[in-house]
Amino acid sequence: AIVDMRLKALTGLEREKLQDEYDDLESKIQEYQAILTNENLLYGVIKEELLIVKTKYADPRRT
Repeated sequence: AIVDMRLKALTGLEREKLQDEYDDLESKIQEYQAILTNENLLYGVIKEELLIVKTKYADPRRT
C-alpha cells in the first residue's frame, strides 16, 4: 500500500504525525507548568511518587 502512495501523500502523513506529537508535547508542557505554579498540585505529585516508591521498595527489616 505504501509503495503505491505518492511522495506527497507520504509527506502529508509524516507532517500529520509530527503535528500530533507536537500537540501532545504542548499539552504536557502546560500540565507541567500548572504543577510548578501551584504548590498544592506539586505536593500532590510528590506524595503520589513517594507512595509508589514506598510500595515498590517496602520491605520489612530483617535485623
